[in-house]
Amino acid sequence: MMALSTISTPPKAPSSLKRLVKEHPLVVYFVMAFSISWILWIPLVASAHGLLAGGNAFSYFHLLGSLGPLLAALIVTGIVGGTVGLRELGVRMVKWRVGLIWWVIALFGSAALYGLSAMLLRLFSGLWPDISQFGQTDEYPQIGLILFWIANIALYGFGEETGWRGFALPRLQNTHSALVASLILSAFWALWHVPLFLSLPNMMNMGIGGTVGWVLFIVTGSILLTWVYNSTRGSILILAVFHGTLDITINSPSPGALATVMGVFFTVLGVLVLLVMGPASLSRSGKQTIGAREPSRGGKIDHMEATV
Repeated sequence: MMALSTISTPPKAPSSLKRLVKEHPLVVYFVMAFSISWILWIPLVASAHGLLAGGNAFSYFHLLGSLGPLLAALIVTGIVGGTVGLRELGVRMVKWRVGLIWWVIALFGSAALYGLSAMLLRLFSGLWPDISQFGQTDEYPQIGLILFWIANIALYGFGEETGWRGFALPRLQNTHSALVASLILSAFWALWHVPLFLSLPNMMNMGIGGTVGWVLFIVTGSILLTWVYNSTRGSILILAVFHGTLDITINSPSPGALATVMGVFFTVLGVLVLLVMGPASLSRSGKQTIGAREPSRGGKIDHMEATV
């Protein structure tokens, strides 16, 4: 009786594109995040320079373009980690059990800085700055206040932080200290905004001094966001809320002096975090990393780890 032999076919080799993504996930991520956002911002830039007619309608492309880092993170994670990687990323996007203090910081920290800055101006100038438009928007006057706040957290918050801190930061922290990882990320984060300097009035009119201050704010913000991310053991949810409320606060129509004082406070906080927590992890909880061995499709993820 003849025995039937079983011929096993070797696993299909990944395509050259998939191999590229798996070997260089960070490079592919940054290229993809920039490409998606900048393509979506083309109508915004064209409208600002009179090449497209449509008025404020094109301002909403600013919101849409902020989804670039999120979409890039989902695409690269799906290729590198499959459903396991996407599930792990999703868990961090809804991680809410982080301790009450981090919810207080995320929800009210920026508003507290705004109020403190107003009180400081009152102390030194003798006059209260106009804070009646706190939380309002000049960019999207057609949408209501609550919808504007929700859009800030959903699109600027999750849209950016899922990518910058949710995907890129833990991979950068694999081989760098938290401080160095934050500085590297701040450079990409700042460059990503370049089209907005060609389209948004408040950024187009900054001047050299204002631009330098903005870059310092980005660097400080990157350090503070790393502190929050590592301290909450990788909660993208808390980052999204913090980022959204910060954008609402700093973009509120207000006197220039108030924004300047807030920027100074923000810089001081960043320096304090660096001095107190130390550059290695910027946190008492250690730095959050994703293992150097990326998860294979359908396999077990070498997931978030805290290293001190």
